[in-house]
Amino acid sequence: MSATHDDDVPPAIPERVPVLPLRDTVTYPDTLTPLAVGQDRSIQLVNDVLTGDRMLVMLGSKDPELDTPGPDQLHTVGVAGVVARMLKVPDGSLRILVQAGQRVKIEAWEGEEPYLVARVSEHRLTQATGTERTKLATDSYTFLHLPLIAGIVLVALGLKKAFLYIADTEHHTPGEALHGVPIWTLTGGLALYLIALSALRKRNLGSWNVQRLVAGLLLVAVTPLLEHVPAAALLLVVAALVLGLITFERIRFAEWRRKVHTAHS
Repeated sequence: MSATHDDDVPPAIPERVPVLPLRDTVTYPDTLTPLAVGQDRSIQLVNDVLTGDRMLVMLGSKDPELDTPGPDQLHTVGVAGVVARMLKVPDGSLRILVQAGQRVKIEAWEGEEPYLVARVSEHRLTQATGTERTKLATDSYTFLHLPLIAGIVLVALGLKKAFLYIADTEHHTPGEALHGVPIWTLTGGLALYLIALSALRKRNLGSWNVQRLVAGLLLVAVTPLLEHVPAAALLLVVAALVLGLITFERIRFAEWRRKVHTAHS
């Protein structure tokens, strides 16, 4: 019997998902995967998900000899799935049948007790089909990609104009400010780039990059004030904003970057 249309739609991935480590098993999207569950934390995980949405993420262990691998011992790409069947066996372990769905990537680890929990993102373009796949690709590589390129070009033009103001002492005084099109080319181009980056994340991962979005909107809001600032000072303000954003993201995501680096080393 053919599946209904609703059956073909993969369930939405929740914000936080329990992670079931796999030692000697490889799972693939859109397959039924039988698993033996014997670790205490894995048994509790299964019992908990069965009382909820039944969803979990299966991740392969880098070292099959480890009984209870932690985040650093697991791969960062796995498969989300729904527990379809569960059977308790006399020795206390479980046998489960998981309907595997889409591939997912670990974005951040949210907890390790009583079992592993992570925030994940879907490989949406890979898993999308038909019209949705075409629309996702068009949005990502056309409508959202073009503003990124336009922002880069505008910033380059704005920087060129600012440096010309600073270097051309014959026609411009040291304290002269950029105004009109030149300043909006610089600040507007950078704002466009940051907002487009955040929108690209929203389209593909479902969440905004808040700090980049806020930085872009703030830059647009203060540009009228920056028209009264000397060109050299304007460059310092823009550089400070960019360096501040980079520093903030490096600090905020330091632990996540470390784990990703460790996972791929």
